[in-house]
This record gives sequence, C-alpha cells and structure tokens, in this order.
Amino acid sequence: MLNDAGNSNKSVILHTHKSGHLTIVNQQWQQEDTTYNRSFTLVNNKDSVLYTFTKSKKGKYKECLKKIKPLLTKGGHYMLYTIALPKHPTLAARVRVRRMLVCNIEVQ
Repeated sequence: MLNDAGNSNKSVILHTHKSGHLTIVNQQWQQEDTTYNRSFTLVNNKDSVLYTFTKSKKGKYKECLKKIKPLLTKGGHYMLYTIALPKHPTLAARVRVRRMLVCNIEVQ
C-alpha cells in the first residue's frame, strides 16, 4: 500500500521539451478490491487538482504529455496522489477517503 511517509522523498522530473506520455503503473492492481475505483490526481502546491487520471487498462493510467503540459509551469512542483473510492454511489458518499501521496513531480 502507498503511504505518505514512505513516498514523500520520491520524485519524478518532467522535462517540458520532451513529448510522449505520462504513464502511472499500479503494480498491485490485480490484488485490489474490484468494488472500488482507483484514480490518480495531479495537484499543484496550492492543493488545487489540475488533472485526474481515471481510466485504467490492467493497472496502467496513461495520458499524453501534450494534454498535461499546459497545466504545468517550468520550475513548478506538483504532487501525484491516489484515491480508491467505492463504485457504489451511496457507499462512496458515506466513506471518508484519504488520498495517498505517490510522488512529487518537478517540471524542468
């Protein structure tokens, strides 16, 4: 399981001049409860959600950097969090979910 203390020193560096995809791989996707939906959010230093990765194909969340780059600033620092919410809407409304830090992202 991911936790803030274990991942607070993990960082990813994105280079604004490179194209391609940002891919998030959840290596434990087969062990996860199928009644939950996992998502990943990209958050700025003011705690505003800039982008949410929701689609998964066998534990991979992928987005073209061309779509994400306009949301980022060179030299900026961002955080990538994950959340697992129950698929059932009534249960999702009652559950308090804590987001978990995956890594910090620095844009160069």
